[in-house]
Amino acid sequence: MLPRKLCDNLCSLHGGKDRPCFSVVIQLCERTGTVLAPPRFTLGRMRSAGKLTYELAQRIIDSPDSATVQDHVASFLETSTAVATCLCGAVDRLHHVAVKMRASRMCLAGRQEERGLEQPRYFVDQGTVHKCEDEKQSAEAHHLIEEFMLLTNRLVAEKLIQVYPEHAIVRAQPPPEERRIKQFLRDCEVYGVTGEDEASIAAALAARTRSEDPEEAMRALVLQLQLIRCSSPAEYVCTGTLTSWKHTSLGFESYTHFTSPIRRYADLLVHRLLIDAALLESPVPSIGDTAVIAEHCRSINSRAKRAKWAQRDAEFVCMCQFLLQNPNLDPEPAVVLGLGEKYISLLVPSLGEEVQVLVADCSSEHTWDPTARKLSLELKGDSDEGLVLGPLDLVLVRVSATLSTYPPQLTAIMVPPSMWPHSGLKFARKLSDELLDLIDSN
Repeated sequence: MLPRKLCDNLCSLHGGKDRPCFSVVIQLCERTGTVLAPPRFTLGRMRSAGKLTYELAQRIIDSPDSATVQDHVASFLETSTAVATCLCGAVDRLHHVAVKMRASRMCLAGRQEERGLEQPRYFVDQGTVHKCEDEKQSAEAHHLIEEFMLLTNRLVAEKLIQVYPEHAIVRAQPPPEERRIKQFLRDCEVYGVTGEDEASIAAALAARTRSEDPEEAMRALVLQLQLIRCSSPAEYVCTGTLTSWKHTSLGFESYTHFTSPIRRYADLLVHRLLIDAALLESPVPSIGDTAVIAEHCRSINSRAKRAKWAQRDAEFVCMCQFLLQNPNLDPEPAVVLGLGEKYISLLVPSLGEEVQVLVADCSSEHTWDPTARKLSLELKGDSDEGLVLGPLDLVLVRVSATLSTYPPQLTAIMVPPSMWPHSGLKFARKLSDELLDLIDSN
């Protein structure tokens, strides 16, 4: 991130304030969402009419002609009703174009929705960790911004590659590793999900997530998470060092990051390249040759990974502290991701975490059938209840944490089946809802 004074003031849009900007002017067909002409790149100044929240933008999308919504926009932005009505109409038109753009992009990529694992958020207040309450979903408002952002980044990448084929900075994501895809396809076959390729499997899973059978929908959601985990990481690369830089998940032949120069250094470098390419028409970029740019990319990738790991560790510590401060939480639904003679791997959607359970810790006796991939347990405790588990089965667990070890650890105790909800359908629906909270567009 740039220094806060720059982020919050000079480099951020504020209603009624002039701000310097680097614009990509795109001519689109309102009926189809397709680009009609080559984009135009220009430096200038922008005066924003106001800054909408995602929640307010979603209200406009839901009811663009509502007088109540228009009055609320006018009050929120401290502007006239006429201006608010004009803004609502503009948001509505942009939304309808974005819907067409998204449908076309998904079709060309051979995919359904791109989804990612969204971890629960926590915050600290006076030494106590709290879990952030779920906010109202504003998916369509997020999609509106996302589609225009993706289009802009793609067009900038195409321009850079056209002018500087050996020096462009792009965001590349190679295809998934073949061994991981093969294992995923084998897992799908076990549950009768088949297809000719990854795209057809993804489509079949998307259809099953809408099944009226909660258990079938839940298992399809888990398999979607498994497919996400097959993906290779995306990285910044210099086009002079590779022959292909396709972004597999997006389905783009070329893609870069241009739209967030406040929080990403790569975007600043792309801005400098684009100024040289589109405005100064310089024969060579000013930031260096292929070797220098490639080293910039390696440095950015390395720092981004370390920052991501640090954030992940900090969030995990907060979650562990939350569990320690709340030892009497209700048992959590979980799904079996993997199992063997000595261990059980569980996904707890409400926590966004996997927990490893040692078979010896939860059972007095057990039998493992490797052919059927079934584990028969006699749970420890007064009841000595039996339980047979297989992949993607449902269980109920009590999760606890410890901060006395490094790294911190989660432990889970399986609740006896006699204490599970009486309705298996209700249990599956709760787990499916929590999985849907985990899976979100990104």
